[in-house]
Amino acid sequence: MASRVWAGVLAVSLVAIVLGLRPAPEPPPVAPTLQPIFPGVEPGAVASFVVRRGSSAVRRERGAGWDAPTRERLQLLLGARLERGRALRRAEPARYGLAAAVLQARVVVDEGNAGTVELEVGDAAPDGLSHYVAVRPGPRVAKLPSYQVENLVALAEDPVPPPSP
Repeated sequence: MASRVWAGVLAVSLVAIVLGLRPAPEPPPVAPTLQPIFPGVEPGAVASFVVRRGSSAVRRERGAGWDAPTRERLQLLLGARLERGRALRRAEPARYGLAAAVLQARVVVDEGNAGTVELEVGDAAPDGLSHYVAVRPGPRVAKLPSYQVENLVALAEDPVPPPSP
């Protein structure tokens, strides 16, 4: 009888140990923090920019200043934010659709600011809400929300006519 009691105590103890060692429940998912590509840069600090998509391209230089439509589009570009950035290894561009990027943007900012930043947009990410993008200087790969990619596409496809002389 005593051995049955001990066997019962041992069984209950083992169950308690097993139940007590369960991993804690996973915390709810946290929305990714979006990091600005051009922190604190205003359109007036941009010396020039180029956005290319296939054979379409928009190239603008500040000169005396930006006209209103260009300033609006440039503000959209400067507002782009990235999520989940990490170093891009030499062999990885094809993995993210960056070997033949579908869209490129190059922004040259006045000295004392960010310098030159280049973006190459690759494939859509599996989440369906973003695209992979290579950011230089870096190199690093991150995810750019799809609505930001749409802003860049609109800039490349609907160029603002150059100001008349």
